[in-house]
Amino acid sequence: RARQAEPDMRVTSQREVSALEHLTAVGCSSTPALFAWKHETQGDDDWIPGGYIDYILMEKLPGTSPGYWSGVMKREERDQLRRAFKEAWQ
Repeated sequence: RARQAEPDMRVTSQREVSALEHLTAVGCSSTPALFAWKHETQGDDDWIPGGYIDYILMEKLPGTSPGYWSGVMKREERDQLRRAFKEAWQ
């Protein structure tokens, strides 16, 4: 299995790190601050020895998850949340 592992950081991890770096740099208070990230080879006792793993260390925000993907939020609330993130991104 280790031979099948891609040596590069996963695209989803790259995107998350990139977004958190930007939002942290502009002081967005609605997303966790990025503290550190690491891409490394897994050890002999890990899930895929010789494979790769990504770690992302970020701030824990107070409150509850907005339920964006689970359907808990109403359409108007999701639209408002998207507008706020778009504004923070610019």
